[in-house]
This record gives sequence, structure tokens and C-alpha cells, in this order.
Amino acid sequence: KCTEGTRIDILKTIKDWVVDTSDCTPPVFWLRGMAGMGKSTIAYSICDHFDNQDEGHRLGASFFCSRQT
Repeated sequence: KCTEGTRIDILKTIKDWVVDTSDCTPPVFWLRGMAGMGKSTIAYSICDHFDNQDEGHRLGASFFCSRQT
């Protein structure tokens, strides 16, 4: 999980995207970056945030690509 007070901008961007139901919102949020940049930590933080919401759960998925396989 992200350390308190870090990655605030990207977490807000993703949270806003999740709850935006307008037709102009893309159906996929592509989180990318170099190895070790915190993509998995950000994804975990988003899952944890929405898992603890009273308004219901959101469906999410992830995909991992490895150049070694």
C-alpha cells in the first residue's frame, strides 16, 4: 500500500476515473512505468480504497507482461 501522503495525484486521478460513468471516459486505465516505479503498490492502494467503501464494490482486473517469457 502507498505510504500515507505519497502518490496523491495519481491516486486521485485513478479514483476519479473509477467513479466517472460518463460515455467519454475510456473503459481502461493504463498504468505503466519502469520496473520498481510503484505500479503494483498503486494498484493495491486503489483496490484497498474501493474494497473499504460502503457504496459497494467495483470490478477491477490487472494484466502483467514479462519480456522474459
